[in-house]
Amino acid sequence: MAATANRSAPWMSVPLWAWYAAAGACLLGLYTLVVLNDGPTMVATPVFATGVTAGLVGMLLGIRVNDSSAWWPRLLAGGVAVNLIVTLLPAGAWPVTQPLYLLYYLLNVLALVLVVRRRTPDWDLPGVIDAAIVTIAAGLLSWVFLIGPILDVSDRHPAMRLLSIAYPLGDVLLVALATRLFLGGGRPSVAARVLACYLLLSILPDVLTALHDLLPQDPWIARMWNVSTVMWLAAALLVGLLGLHPSMRDLDAPKPAGSPDAGWGQLAGLALASLLAPATLFVQYLRDAPLHIPLICACCALILLLVIGRLAALVRVQRQMAVTDELTGLRTRRYFQEKLHNLPDPDRGTAVVLLDIDHFKRINDTYGHDGGDRVLREVALRLAGAVRRGDLAARYGGEEFAILLSSTTHDQALAVADRMHAAVRDRPCSAGPDVEVDVTVSAGVACLPTDVDDPGRLTLLADQFLYEAKAAGRDRVVSTRLRRLPESA
Repeated sequence: MAATANRSAPWMSVPLWAWYAAAGACLLGLYTLVVLNDGPTMVATPVFATGVTAGLVGMLLGIRVNDSSAWWPRLLAGGVAVNLIVTLLPAGAWPVTQPLYLLYYLLNVLALVLVVRRRTPDWDLPGVIDAAIVTIAAGLLSWVFLIGPILDVSDRHPAMRLLSIAYPLGDVLLVALATRLFLGGGRPSVAARVLACYLLLSILPDVLTALHDLLPQDPWIARMWNVSTVMWLAAALLVGLLGLHPSMRDLDAPKPAGSPDAGWGQLAGLALASLLAPATLFVQYLRDAPLHIPLICACCALILLLVIGRLAALVRVQRQMAVTDELTGLRTRRYFQEKLHNLPDPDRGTAVVLLDIDHFKRINDTYGHDGGDRVLREVALRLAGAVRRGDLAARYGGEEFAILLSSTTHDQALAVADRMHAAVRDRPCSAGPDVEVDVTVSAGVACLPTDVDDPGRLTLLADQFLYEAKAAGRDRVVSTRLRRLPESA
């Protein structure tokens, strides 16, 4: 009986954000039914205000539950609070509601700016190019179908026209920031998807409102505009869900600098954005509307240049991947051999150092392949730090490394080899969390023209000296002038 009494009910294990999502879905469904059935304002307004309040409380509670000290969740909560104030104002309070709507945009923009800055602290050129392509396409659509027609309406006061175009401009800015935030960020978290839906549901009602003002007789736009408040309510509820979900804590976590590489989905999105400019021209032609040829040509030219830059970055990263070892970050064996056989000035002295990690199989057997990979990465890092500027460090195969030294003497090559040997030997390497292992290397050094007169024989001779180092007991550097143990041996 005691065990039964202490057993918690299944509903108690359901997280708070799931309860909130279920309650929010029910509230949104109720409001949708009221709107679709032309329910009275005295019913619709309280339901809408309740939903917006729930979004505000959800975000504020989420900030506390997830122990967030960032400013961006507070700015989003401020935007929902502005939405709530607008909801509670009387219908004729136009001089007050319009500035509040602009404040709502400002708070959202500031929140996204903070997330972008915290998430991508380093310069990310591929992400900037992607965002520029999408922003130019979105800006062109906004100008041709919204901003331009609004400015052409002659019976509006100039101040009213300027206020009307502020919303499309704000939408374009949100699109630019959202593109910068979401493209190329890997698999999006739940919080990232919720934020994307929130932005979409914040932008769509403004677009529908602007289209309804321009085309009040269009039945399809009128129907969509009638349900725009449903989108506003869904956006407010999503803010609360964003705050309560645990993944909110990691939404602004720094990510690695964006790779020029891109997935199929990302490339498809960029291709679609690139086609929007000629598609806009075609639609305007069919509508017998102004073609905006200079503007569309300029946008096409800019997008083309950006796409060429993006493709150049893709080609560059593919070339980089072809000559870079994925595990260690050093150059590949193929790249090393190409450089060795195409020396710019071999007469100035060239050397090859081959190094092999001693008893590496024992490390793999003891600590597993993950531990072995950790040791390989750390050894590679130390070798790269011990060579001179301009020298080439490569992973030659397995646990073997090759160093190509140009413009060097035999003594200088030996000094570099000794420095690399000591860099590996002097400190243990990490083989896992709280696991360290002593690692040593054996090395063979061959020089041109001191030892051989053919660059192609440098690697063979260095490998021969490396074999001698292994046979003599390992943990040493061997060359034609030097066959010795380390100083502490």
